[in-house]
Amino acid sequence: MAKNVCESLLDILASAGVRDIFGVTGDALNTLLDAIRKDDRFRWIGVRHEEDAAYAAYA
Repeated sequence: MAKNVCESLLDILASAGVRDIFGVTGDALNTLLDAIRKDDRFRWIGVRHEEDAAYAAYA
Protein backbone atom coordinates (compact mmCIF):
# COMPACT_ATOMS: atom_id res chain seq x y z
CA MET A 1 0.00 0.00 0.00
CA ALA A 2 1.27 3.49 -0.83
CA LYS A 3 2.39 5.83 1.94
CA ASN A 4 0.54 9.01 2.70
CA VAL A 5 2.25 12.37 3.24
CA CYS A 6 2.36 11.98 7.03
CA GLU A 7 4.06 8.58 6.81
CA SER A 8 6.61 10.00 4.37
CA LEU A 9 7.25 12.93 6.73
CA LEU A 10 7.85 10.50 9.60
CA ASP A 11 10.38 8.60 7.47
CA ILE A 12 12.27 11.85 6.88
CA LEU A 13 12.18 12.74 10.58
CA ALA A 14 13.40 9.26 11.55
CA SER A 15 16.29 9.49 9.10
CA ALA A 16 17.26 12.79 10.77
CA GLY A 17 17.35 11.07 14.17
CA VAL A 18 14.13 12.49 15.58
CA ARG A 19 12.55 10.32 18.28
CA ASP A 20 10.35 12.71 20.27
CA ILE A 21 7.68 14.93 18.75
CA PHE A 22 6.17 17.73 20.83
CA GLY A 23 2.98 19.52 19.90
CA VAL A 24 -0.54 20.69 20.59
CA THR A 25 -3.29 18.30 19.55
CA GLY A 26 -6.07 19.51 17.30
CA ASP A 27 -8.35 18.53 14.44
CA ALA A 28 -5.86 19.74 11.84
CA LEU A 29 -3.28 17.23 13.09
CA ASN A 30 -5.47 14.12 13.32
CA THR A 31 -3.89 12.45 10.29
CA LEU A 32 -0.36 13.17 11.54
CA LEU A 33 -1.14 12.05 15.09
CA ASP A 34 -2.65 8.82 13.78
CA ALA A 35 0.54 8.13 11.81
CA ILE A 36 2.69 8.88 14.88
CA ARG A 37 0.56 6.59 17.05
CA LYS A 38 1.05 3.70 14.61
CA ASP A 39 4.82 4.26 14.28
CA ASP A 40 6.95 2.82 17.10
CA ARG A 41 9.95 4.98 16.16
CA PHE A 42 8.41 8.07 17.76
CA ARG A 43 7.07 9.29 21.06
CA TRP A 44 4.35 11.97 20.99
CA ILE A 45 4.44 14.47 23.84
CA GLY A 46 1.27 16.54 23.85
CA VAL A 47 1.28 19.95 25.49
CA ARG A 48 -1.30 22.68 26.05
CA HIS A 49 0.53 25.56 24.36
CA GLU A 50 2.98 25.97 21.50
CA GLU A 51 5.54 27.65 23.75
CA ASP A 52 5.48 24.63 26.07
CA ALA A 53 6.37 22.41 23.11
CA ALA A 54 9.29 24.65 22.16
CA TYR A 55 10.65 24.75 25.72
CA ALA A 56 10.27 20.98 26.13
CA ALA A 57 12.00 20.25 22.83
CA TYR A 58 14.88 22.55 23.75
CA ALA A 59 15.42 20.94 27.17
